[in-house]
Parts: sequence; structure tokens; C-alpha cells
Amino acid sequence: MNPKVYNKIYPKRGIPFSIQDYPLSVRELWDQKCRNVDEIIAGLPGNFSFATSFLGAQARGFLRALSKRQNFESIEFFASFFLEPYEFLQWPQSKYRTFYFGPVERLLNNTLKKTVHFVPKQYTQVDRAILHYAPQYYIHTATVPNEEGYVNLGLNNASDEPYLRECVRDPNRKVILEINSYTPWVPGSPDMGEHKVHLSEVDFVYENHEPLFQLPAMEPSDVEKRIAEYACKYIKDGSVIQFGIGGIPNYIATQITSLRDIGLHTEMLSDGVIDLIEKGVITNKHKELYPGISICGFIAGTDRLYDWVDRNPLVWILPICQVNDPRVVSKMKNFVSINAGLMIDFQGQVCSEAIGFNQYSGTGGQFEFVQGANLSPGGKSVICIKSSAMVKEKPVSNILSHLPPGASVTVPRFFTDTVITEHGVAEILHESKIERTNSLIKIANPLFRENLVEEAKKLSLWEATQGFDTISQKVLYKSIGRLSKIKKRLSLKYWISRLLK
Repeated sequence: MNPKVYNKIYPKRGIPFSIQDYPLSVRELWDQKCRNVDEIIAGLPGNFSFATSFLGAQARGFLRALSKRQNFESIEFFASFFLEPYEFLQWPQSKYRTFYFGPVERLLNNTLKKTVHFVPKQYTQVDRAILHYAPQYYIHTATVPNEEGYVNLGLNNASDEPYLRECVRDPNRKVILEINSYTPWVPGSPDMGEHKVHLSEVDFVYENHEPLFQLPAMEPSDVEKRIAEYACKYIKDGSVIQFGIGGIPNYIATQITSLRDIGLHTEMLSDGVIDLIEKGVITNKHKELYPGISICGFIAGTDRLYDWVDRNPLVWILPICQVNDPRVVSKMKNFVSINAGLMIDFQGQVCSEAIGFNQYSGTGGQFEFVQGANLSPGGKSVICIKSSAMVKEKPVSNILSHLPPGASVTVPRFFTDTVITEHGVAEILHESKIERTNSLIKIANPLFRENLVEEAKKLSLWEATQGFDTISQKVLYKSIGRLSKIKKRLSLKYWISRLLK
């Protein structure tokens, strides 16, 4: 069986692009759609609303050029994780809504006090949120076209592609694509459009060929290595795993190389999975959904990853509703979800997205995967938290009696399963409030355990009490039956019913 050819003209990403290499039908269509980005921006309405993709699918050429036009009356946009501090973000007439903060959003909102309107959403809710605001334009980065005039939507599907397709269907909304020859052609499901659109379906394209955003692997700290070592014990042969990027998942990827037939179904695909697939650790052999295929919602990493996913038939990028939905995740057995939290309280409430009232990131897909793993037969949800953090050069505990004011609950207490710090593991899913308080204090930083125990005692969360310490308590308990009869006979309702008999 011959491998599928995704683009007969350009067999890989990064080859210098020329429309003259294409058949006449594609050249004519290109001439209809292609404009200079400044020309496209000059034709936008004065009250302009748009949505745009994030990370590697972000249309950097458009966002940079937007500031050249100074006469917008208002600009409203839905986006997340901007790669650069684009000039238009500082304009007083700009209004930015997002469901996830990155460094630029934190700089704007928390430091420069330019309000970024954070909309609390799980990832599977974002496409409906964009539909609610219904921006006029959608802007995305795509590959160069193939010989039939199709372009692939590259590094992001998530909630972006569903809205892009809404715009294609609606004549009142517009689609603008940045064509970048460095963007990899990432396959999608044939049942969902294969992650591609035809040039005839979009309104404008423009060229901006530049190397892609790089997100290199983070070197794990000693603390992260210890946390990862505990987490690895929950991954077995045949498990289906979800993890993201950072020191902990990167180290996990180096520690599970002896395992076999792991399945991959993850929101974010990063460099760490390449070696696992090439070594035969990840095969997706026993995965109930999409067997043999690694599934993701978006891709972020280095050129090594972008080259590897380019035209790779064993990697599919799907809408987030097919990746993160707990009902989908739960159909796969032995699903292991590994996520990071910022802090946790005695009751098991996890905050992974805010430091007090300052938004740090977002809910993203964390709670969705926690739910899915809980519902998966043999599944396990793992939350990794560093036991302490430095605040104003002083260590503070990340295990607390209660979350600080403003801290958002990302994972509610009734779904928190296994919590790991560098000091150990607390499996609290089926524990009582007192039991989970004890378990969490045992994995707290030793510097804070004594104070945490004292706080737990004040809250009656350290040890169970037997009660009935006084004679009056014992008498009261034995008298409850007689007291209830006396109370009944003293009621007006009781005597009225007696008189009416």
C-alpha cells in the first residue's frame, strides 16, 4: 500500500513557495484570493471584530501589520497566548477577551493594568463562547496549497477550526489565512474535514513565510524529577496517557522507555513524545478510540517536532470536543491524566490557574481530563504540585488550610484523585476531609508541616473525636426520642388534629 501523498508539489514544509509551480486552476483561484496584508487591513470595517488562533497557528504577519492602520474606532477580539506584544494591544479602543493567559496577557493585565477580559471556560466550551461573541473575521495560519487548491490548517485545531468552518458557512463572516511555507501539513480525521479547507472557501490569503515559534523542552529541576518519578508509577503497559509540556512531563518521557503499547490522546503534542513513538513505547495498539493513531488538539515545540508531524499519517489533530470531552476520554481504558497544579487546600480543592485575584493561566482542559480519567475503567488522574514556592524571596507552602482569596478552583474536591509533591503521594479520591488533610500534610514541605498540623487542629480536621465526653451529652442523646414526642405534643397542629377526630 502506497503512503498517502498530501501535496505533490511540495513534499515537505519549508520549501520556497511560488504559485507558478501550480496548475492553472489553482493559480487563477490564488489570484482571486491573494492580497497584500496591508491591503486586506485597509479594507476592514472601522468597528472590527475577529478571533485568531494561538501559538504556532497565530497569524503573526496580520497581527503585526494591524497597528499600521490608526483609524479603527474599535477592535474587539477573542484569542489567547499571544506570541508577541503586538502594538495594537495597547490601544484604548481595543478589547481583548481570552480564556487563557500567557506571558503577554499577564504583562498586560497584571503589570501594565491594561484589562484583558478573562472568560472562565473549560476548553470544550471555548468554541461556543466564540460563537456567542460571533466575531466578523477569523484569522489563522495555514500551509501552502496542494495541487488541488487545499490548504492544511497546521498546528492548531482545538476550538479554532470549528469556528473557522462556521465562518466558511456564513456569508456574513470572513476567513483570512496567513500562508506560511514553514507550517507542517498535519492530518486530521476524514470524518471531520481532514484538517484542511479549499482556497475557494476562504475570503483572503496573504503570504508570510517565516520560521515557526519555538517552544524548547524545559530542563527538569531536581524537585520536578522527584515528582515525575512518583507519577511514572501510575503508567503501565497499555495505558493511554495525556500530558503537556514542562519539566515534569519531559522527565516522565525519559523514564517510561521500558514500557510498551502506550496510547497517546492528549490536548497538546510536544517534542517529548517523538522518542517514545520511535522507540516503540507509544504504539496506540490497544486504544479503543483511533487505534494506531496519536491524537492531539494542538502542537507546540521545536522544528524537530514540526518536521516529525509534517505529513505524518500516524498523528491526527482533532477539534477539542473530540480530544478533551470527558465522555470521549472515558471510552478509553486505563487512561492516565497527568497535570500540574499551583496549590491545594485541605479539602482537596486544586487551583491551577490563578495566584490570588491575578490570573496566571486558565482552566484549559485540565478538569476535562480529570473527569475523563475518573470515568475511564482503570483510569487515574494525577495532579503534580510543588510543595512550596518562593514569594518575595520567602518560601510559602502550596498545601494550605484554605485557598487564598481570589484563587479559582480548577479541580473541585470531589474529583481530586491522586496528588503528588516531591515529598510523596496522597491518594485522596475516596478519603474523608480529615483523612485527606492528614494525607496532604504528609506530603507537604517539612518546613510547614508543624504549622499545618496546628491549623488542621483548629479546624477540627486533624483527628476524629469520639464525642460523648460529658454526662449531659450522653443524657441528651438518650433523650432525643422522648424530646421529639414532647415537642410534637406541644405543637398547635397536634392538638387541632386531636380535636377534629
